[in-house]
Amino acid sequence: QLTELVDVHVSDPTALVETILEASLARDAGRPRDDMTVFAFTVSSRRSADKTRRLAASFPV
Repeated sequence: QLTELVDVHVSDPTALVETILEASLARDAGRPRDDMTVFAFTVSSRRSADKTRRLAASFPV
């Protein structure tokens, strides 16, 4: 099942992470029994002049 998710979201790591988290929560009946961490990234050639590196993270408060 994970291979199928990667194939669908191969160019969008954020969508892949959200899909994996949703699937994991569904398996735990919406109530996670433990901490979850999902990390995904893509490696691609730069095709624009923008050389800014970006990192996005969210943490519950």
